[in-house]
Amino acid sequence: MIVEALVNLITVVIKLLAVPFNILPDTPSAVVDAVNYYFDLIFSNLDFLNFFVHVDTLKNVATIAIIVWTVDKTFSLLMWIIHKLPFSIE
Repeated sequence: MIVEALVNLITVVIKLLAVPFNILPDTPSAVVDAVNYYFDLIFSNLDFLNFFVHVDTLKNVATIAIIVWTVDKTFSLLMWIIHKLPFSIE
């Protein structure tokens, strides 16, 4: 739910920034149909998936996985920046 809210917020901000300049073209109907078909496949099969693993459990695991991945990448970036700093010990 938090990720969905963030994505919606980013989408609204992009639309608000792009509307005055009219830089975002309309999405072709084939792309919209393909995305809708893909999401229909996913959400119509949640009952089958729920037979094996609860969807609430998957939401929690996905959230934890995203947090761990973000911390790992942030740590790697921080270590890269620290390694780039020149230290002279004499």
